[in-house]
Amino acid sequence: MAHISYYSNGFARQPTVANRRFGMGEIRFYNPTLHDTNIDVTLYYEDRPPRAFPRQKLASHSNKLLLVFPNQAPELFPESGVYGAKIVSDEFITVDHILCAGIEPPPLTAKPKTVMEIWFAAPKYMGGVTDHLAVPRPSKQWVFGDGFWIVQNPDKPGFPFNETEWYHILNPSPHRADIVMRCFYSDGSRGEFRYVVDGERVLLIDNENLVKPMNVFGLHFESTVPVVVMAERFIRGVRSIDEWGMHLHCPRPGVPAPWEVNEAE
Repeated sequence: MAHISYYSNGFARQPTVANRRFGMGEIRFYNPTLHDTNIDVTLYYEDRPPRAFPRQKLASHSNKLLLVFPNQAPELFPESGVYGAKIVSDEFITVDHILCAGIEPPPLTAKPKTVMEIWFAAPKYMGGVTDHLAVPRPSKQWVFGDGFWIVQNPDKPGFPFNETEWYHILNPSPHRADIVMRCFYSDGSRGEFRYVVDGERVLLIDNENLVKPMNVFGLHFESTVPVVVMAERFIRGVRSIDEWGMHLHCPRPGVPAPWEVNEAE
């Protein structure tokens, strides 16, 4: 019997001077069963057919398999860095995807002088990761309870960063997915956005300049075919990315249908 896991929020690329976006994924596998297992990884992209990563093997009661993308196979990752994955194993395994991503700050041209310059150049903002367990199945519906796009007054910020979010959709089926993303804002208003994800492709949605700022919302994704949706939140300077770049802050976990809810009540 084959066991299948998916994650949609892969982002693997080396930054360049022209494009400072970076990404790296560590994928840790654990086999809690009594039997050794084969592991096959299929990678999905935005604009090209899937590719297979070489088959891996993992012993019983072992987690001694760590894949680091893009380091271990740079030829499998496109310039955009965006990808999703399907993992098939003979035995039940857990797949822990640890993601580091964002935008590198520009090189410092001068040593910080003022208190504010030192604050915004502080090393505490030079990192960050999220951690998602791969999910066992796609779903036609996903909900997220805490969406946000934070844009503060740079002269009087409530705290020293703005926040934005990425939403990743993996469509592992051969059929096109028509997606509706609905935002239910805390002020009672709603927003609706429509997307198409072709068969065996991924889509990354950045909520900056898309959703209402400073208005927390719940998210509901509805698809015509089963998909996998994952999300995370980034922090950046209140003035610009050039203050100290953009770095991962935390995962934003979603829940796939079916749900224990009767909306007619």
